Amino acid sequence: MSQYRLAKVNSLIQQELSKIFCRELELPEGALLTITDVKTTGDLKQTKIFVSIFPASTTKKILLVLEKRAGFFQKFLNKKLKMYFVPQISFVLDNTENRAELVEDLLSKINK
Repeated sequence: MSQYRLAKVNSLIQQELSKIFCRELELPEGALLTITDVKTTGDLKQTKIFVSIFPASTTKKILLVLEKRAGFFQKFLNKKLKMYFVPQISFVLDNTENRAELVEDLLSKINK
C-alpha cells in the first residue's frame, strides 16, 4: 500500500475517533486526552492509536476506559469508514511529553 494512502487512512481514523471521544467519552474533571498519532499496518489489519493523557494521575483510569470501550469505538469506525477492511484498533500511551519533561529537568540540573 502506498505511503500516501496509509497517511490518509491514519488521518481519517484520527479525525473520526476525535469526534467520538468528544461526544461519547466522559473524562474525569480537569483531564485532557489527545490523540497524538495513528499508525496503521500496511495490510490495514491493525492500527495503534497513540494517546497523551494529562494529568498523569488519571492515565491508568482513562486507558482502562479506552480499552473497555474499544469495541464500541471499533463499531463506530466500521460504520463511518467506507473501507473494505477497517483496521482493528488498540490504544498505546504516548510518553513523549513525560520523557521531554524529564530531559529538561536533567538539563536544568546540569546547567546549575
